Amino acid sequence: MPTALGLQRRCPRETVTLTLHDGFSLFAAYHLGLLPDGEYRFQNLHQLAARLGVSPSEIQQALVDEGIDAETVLASGFDLVAAQLAVMDAETSAERLSIACYHYEAFRHRRPGARRDWERELAEAAAENEQIFDARGLRGPQYEITLEPGELGPLD
Repeated sequence: MPTALGLQRRCPRETVTLTLHDGFSLFAAYHLGLLPDGEYRFQNLHQLAARLGVSPSEIQQALVDEGIDAETVLASGFDLVAAQLAVMDAETSAERLSIACYHYEAFRHRRPGARRDWERELAEAAAENEQIFDARGLRGPQYEITLEPGELGPLD
């Protein structure tokens, strides 16, 4: 079934076989926590390297070669957190695999050159925090504390 992005929601794969040169399996394992048996469990670089019998630097290089290293994904504007939550929330391994395929394709078909606007995001978050905390009266009075040398004892 095509989506608004023109992507298929049905995954052409029935299993995930983790290999060093398969972008989907690396993306699904490293970013989405999808195990070969279809279960979800967060895996770091070292765990993936041990599973493949290679060094963490080889995994990192494979991620870079596939364009799915952490820095690239984070800077791309792709909503990785939503993808991770969708995989975590799925009830069956087939559903997790389908969701992983969908998000991998969505990442691959993102707008070329799309980048996160960190300054805008930080400004929006600061404004939202100010609105929330001021509205709830959680922003207390501002205090200035001055300590004299030696007041903290041996920590000075």
